[in-house]
Amino acid sequence: MGWVLGLDVSLSRITTEWWDGVQWGIWGRPQVLVQNLWPGGWASHKEFQAVAGPNLRDARAAGITTAGYLVASPWYDAYLALDEARRRAGDEWPHLVALFVDVETIEWRGNTYWPSPVDTWSLLEACASTGKRVGIYTASWFWQSYYRGDTDARWRRWPLWNAVYSESPIVDPPGYGPWKKEDVVGIQFRGSIQVAGAWVDVNIFREEFFQEVKRMKVPWLRDDWTLEEKELPLEEALQGIVSGRVPVPVNWNQQVPLWLEGTPWVGGERVPPHQRPTLQHLAEALFWFLRQERHRILERLSRLEEILGEGRENGEGTKARP
Repeated sequence: MGWVLGLDVSLSRITTEWWDGVQWGIWGRPQVLVQNLWPGGWASHKEFQAVAGPNLRDARAAGITTAGYLVASPWYDAYLALDEARRRAGDEWPHLVALFVDVETIEWRGNTYWPSPVDTWSLLEACASTGKRVGIYTASWFWQSYYRGDTDARWRRWPLWNAVYSESPIVDPPGYGPWKKEDVVGIQFRGSIQVAGAWVDVNIFREEFFQEVKRMKVPWLRDDWTLEEKELPLEEALQGIVSGRVPVPVNWNQQVPLWLEGTPWVGGERVPPHQRPTLQHLAEALFWFLRQERHRILERLSRLEEILGEGRENGEGTKARP
């Protein structure tokens, strides 16, 4: 495993034949395509819809690993961004190995805008809810200027695709935020250049970041109630969650879909294998349910606490009133 050449693209149309003719010096043929699926707003939305899916399809047909990126927006909800990204990828969505959240400034009608840390974090979590690997794309100039050099260690949850814009790729510690050298999974070193008629940005990526995940690290509860870290096959990790051996939350970003065996649904019928939901589907549905219902749930819990408190004050124990 090591570093491989990768390209990211927005509006250019790149075909299977295009990939066959692309070489980049000692790096040779690109191995990864990261397609822009959401530019942070509705600019050029028809053009994105026209090229995104076909680009991903033709790249995969050429043996290229495919991924997507979404630009964090100060205006639009993460749910909308993810929905639009899925729509633009179309039938290629299930084949995307990873998603990146692009964090930088957005220019619109002569003004500069940028997403807040909360906006960025929401989109990262939304992408992680799909079960795909997730990373964050940004650069020192943005992080230092607009996020005030935030060094909160929680950002390390998201591997870094670092934009350095150098003549050649340099694998160094980022020098900003909390990320260390081992957290860097991508380096963008040439931006907005024309290759064989298409406008692309040139990168290198850690090949192992895009490898299929079959195992995951989980906190395992021993018999003496202490924790140890174990690396287990996904099936055993899931069994550990169900049995209570693995305290949640776990890093869902490391998981891939698992088919549920014979899940009973409406009328007690069993769903054919090709129609069964995946763990990815369940995690995503749960994420959006909690996100959308959070305020209502908190309000009801707060009201319940008030009722219970009033009951105790009136000598009614903990019995809630109807």
